Amino acid sequence: MSEIRQMLRDTAQGHLARSYDFERRRAIAAGSGFDPAQWQAFAEMGWLAAAVPEAQGGLGGLTEAAVVAEAFGGALVLEPYLPFVQSAALLADREALIAGSELIVPAFAEGASRGSLSHVATRAEDNRLTGRKSVVLGAPVADGFIVSARTRGADGDVDGITLFRVAADAPGLSLVPTRLLDGSPAGDLRLDHVAGEIVGELHQGHALLRTAREAAIIVAGAEMLGMIGRVLTLSIEHLVTRKQFGVPLASFQVLQHRIADMVIDEELARAAHEVALHALDEPDPRERDRAFLAAHTVTAEAARQVCASGIQLHGGMGMTDEHPVSHYLRRIVVLDALLGAPDRHVEQFVALAA
Repeated sequence: MSEIRQMLRDTAQGHLARSYDFERRRAIAAGSGFDPAQWQAFAEMGWLAAAVPEAQGGLGGLTEAAVVAEAFGGALVLEPYLPFVQSAALLADREALIAGSELIVPAFAEGASRGSLSHVATRAEDNRLTGRKSVVLGAPVADGFIVSARTRGADGDVDGITLFRVAADAPGLSLVPTRLLDGSPAGDLRLDHVAGEIVGELHQGHALLRTAREAAIIVAGAEMLGMIGRVLTLSIEHLVTRKQFGVPLASFQVLQHRIADMVIDEELARAAHEVALHALDEPDPRERDRAFLAAHTVTAEAARQVCASGIQLHGGMGMTDEHPVSHYLRRIVVLDALLGAPDRHVEQFVALAA
């Protein structure tokens, strides 16, 4: 591990252990789901700059962002790091983003898109957008959005998609806020002839959408690794300290086997995540897409299995809001909603193999 990554991992784990324990997270969730002071601390620590290459004023790129995201996953950080990394990958002007003074989040998903990048019904004429966007993570606390819209062609066409930067207070833009299952803030956007500024090239937004999806898969995968590691630690501690029939639960062979299965799932998830990181250097677009889809599907399934097992090992307390173990599975469900359920990824993987 490079010195930069080691520094990021150590500072993230240390800060979160001191300032973002589960009780602090519950307090943030009971409020707006976003703590501006924490976000500013993330910026000062260099964790926002980690998502940006050094040549562009940052500390590395997606590999470094993954190190931060793994620590965030273990601490169940509510602040919208995943959409931040996506925006950092798309925008040319990143100075305000990495300073923490501005938060821009993507607004790509629509009600019927089901994870399809080319399903864009929102229209743009003369740089004015009309349509709706669903489940925009971080929307209630964002200063602006990157919105996908169709500038020519029919819904489903790869060509003719353009990305626009839109201010949160732009006339004609309305927000319906919501809270997701994990407590993070989100919302649906309604756009009625909203003025936007083009991001990238006109009609060529599909390639940028793929870039954003790859960033999301890497960050989500790293988050899941952090969640898996924390659930394993909590589960082992529970089995060692709790007793039944006068002996620790850890002495029961069937529970030892369950922990062994969870460790295997952890290794499987880490290997799948490495596939996604290596796919960043894959020049063939089809092979690159297949690698990312496979990596996310395998990582998400392994994380889901580990988190479900952690709940079972904790018994009734594992389902309560006061215990952290169930919150990890809730986060998995949210990530599935944002990135597409595993069955959808399998469908896309098969289609690419045809």
